[in-house]
Amino acid sequence: AAADALWAGVPMLSRAGASYAARLGGSLLHAIGLPELVTHSAKSYEDKAVRLAGRAPELARLRRRLAKNRDRAPLFDTPRLVRQLEQLYLQVARGSLRPDDGQASAPPELSLALVSILIPCGDQHSPEQLERTVRAALAQQYGRCEIIVSDSGSGETRRRRLGKLLAAHPQLRYNRAPALADEANLDHSLTLALGSYIAVAPPGELMRPDKISRMMQYYQAYPGIGLVACWRQPVDAAGQPLPGAPLLASDTAVSGESLARMLLTHDGGAGDLLCPPALLLRRDQLGASFGHYQGRRYRALAGVATTLAALAGRECAYLAAPLSAFEAAPPPATPAAQLSDLLSAALERLYLLYEAHTRQHFLTDGRQFKALLSARLGALNALVLQHYSQLADGDPQQNETVQQALRQGYHLLLGQC
Repeated sequence: AAADALWAGVPMLSRAGASYAARLGGSLLHAIGLPELVTHSAKSYEDKAVRLAGRAPELARLRRRLAKNRDRAPLFDTPRLVRQLEQLYLQVARGSLRPDDGQASAPPELSLALVSILIPCGDQHSPEQLERTVRAALAQQYGRCEIIVSDSGSGETRRRRLGKLLAAHPQLRYNRAPALADEANLDHSLTLALGSYIAVAPPGELMRPDKISRMMQYYQAYPGIGLVACWRQPVDAAGQPLPGAPLLASDTAVSGESLARMLLTHDGGAGDLLCPPALLLRRDQLGASFGHYQGRRYRALAGVATTLAALAGRECAYLAAPLSAFEAAPPPATPAAQLSDLLSAALERLYLLYEAHTRQHFLTDGRQFKALLSARLGALNALVLQHYSQLADGDPQQNETVQQALRQGYHLLLGQC
């Protein structure tokens, strides 16, 4: 019924759930290029329905975009599906999917697991930045990668910049996801991925040609491993290295519990060291989106939250070599934005600590937990005391979140272990 509605040109609103049936509508909307119509809670579903009901011009734009995409998106491209199916039948008939005795082997890349490299971009990224990152992804030595560019920006400059590459490389796909926020665009690109393993390369990221192959070696050699991570070298606008050091001094296999403890006790929360571009993840352990841990979405520490979710009962491989370089982001433009970033990171460090301890996943030692909790509460308190005047004039909802986090923290700190 959902596919029939879209084919008839009727946009639909969907609330994604946990089961296959509950995610089908969202999958169809992503595939047809209407990702903003996917919601993730009853409240957001209701709010969006009410808002759209009162905005006829926006509904008309959605219908026009659906009508345009219906004839372009692979979702309803039956001739393309037929061609691909016929090609597979020919491969089966020729025996090229399974080598027989005495016959030539299938190309080695067909035996490799597919890795999806996600490149979410928007108006804040220049076409030149995007092209450099795409070229680095195309240069990967690993034999089976797909590259997905998801553009949430306006205009066609980035697509035009990639025109020749798109025509020359069938493993490169470009998708429009207009007006999506950065986190939503990253999640949208994930829904388009077909690979068993997921890597992220935002524009400006320059992966070494051996990055994916070196990281995949650990998954191939140790099937039970839960996560492979590497160091990313920060560089300036001219490409010169900036000061920095990896989380671990050498290539290391570390238990999930040990790495989780290291991340949770790291002074900076390790958000700069284990963000999504530093990770190569199993698709079946990632879930529907990045940055979730125990039902909460993390933004400043998305990589740490994703890592903790993937580490339960598993080991991690960490590669200390700089397998990619990235241009360090400029500081926030305004003091208010800078304070918001600091506050978000401090709150997320507390929430990760609460969840990891109260659910007995990591940091099960009560004394160690309280010592760390005391330090985290002190850091948030110092931030509030230093900027109380600015906070008092700011977002009341944010201030309520800060108060709730402090109350919860002191309740845990002063309670029994």
